Amino acid sequence: MLINMEIEEPCISEYTFGKFAKLIYSEIGIYLPVHKKIMLEGRIKKRMRKLLIDSYEKYFNYVLESNDERIEFYNVVSTNKTEFFRENQHFDIIIKNLPEIIKINEKNDKKLSIWSSASSSGEEAYSILITLMEHFDILKTWKLKIIASDISTAMLEQGKIGEYSDYKIENIDKYYLEKYFSKLGENKFKIRENLKKYVIFKRINLKDQSYPFKGTFEIIFCRNILIYFDYNTKLNVLKNIIKYLKHNGILVLGTMEPLSYELERELGLKKIDSTVYKKII
Repeated sequence: MLINMEIEEPCISEYTFGKFAKLIYSEIGIYLPVHKKIMLEGRIKKRMRKLLIDSYEKYFNYVLESNDERIEFYNVVSTNKTEFFRENQHFDIIIKNLPEIIKINEKNDKKLSIWSSASSSGEEAYSILITLMEHFDILKTWKLKIIASDISTAMLEQGKIGEYSDYKIENIDKYYLEKYFSKLGENKFKIRENLKKYVIFKRINLKDQSYPFKGTFEIIFCRNILIYFDYNTKLNVLKNIIKYLKHNGILVLGTMEPLSYELERELGLKKIDSTVYKKII
């Protein structure tokens, strides 16, 4: 059977691991220290068995040769820990600060654009959407757009489908669950179809120097991804993201990703709450 195919090397060599780690860092900015060797080995074994490739070195070469396999490779090596209403205080901060943005935009184009830049399988984007629908009725008549991006095509596809097992929705209030989800079975729920139209899923590599947007955003979520970058990559990603944030727009980072005061000033940001910043320049 395919699953029982023997891999020629019992474990990945430090040399080959170093090549993988260098590729991951150069292309998606994630630093992989040597103690992650066993983790990487475990994640790529399934791909090797599926492709009938019996050595890590051969698989590395195949990743270099095949653009399609490179995407699959990043699908399996990227970390996709996520949940609905994770770090819930950030949604309360949005509720507090959004009326000012609505007041300004109501006089102009009646549009609101939000970017969930490390959205994984869509839980963050849908949590933002539920928050908006629940607290700001006026937005139902506006042109509302939430971009949900990730490096993993597998996660993005899950987000587009919008189906979640019961353990994924355990943090959602029962009222929200009944209002914004349809029950598919005993242990599965799906975001309601009339809500999915507001969320657009895109594959974006945050390490790229520019992103495929024509406009800017009132709010950008960039949570729990910067911790995987070294300082220089983190700085470059922040600078690039902020280019797409409107003046007085809000940037939301993960609770473990606070910026120093010096970095705030360098980026033209002002802290308005815990790891939440306003663009002032």
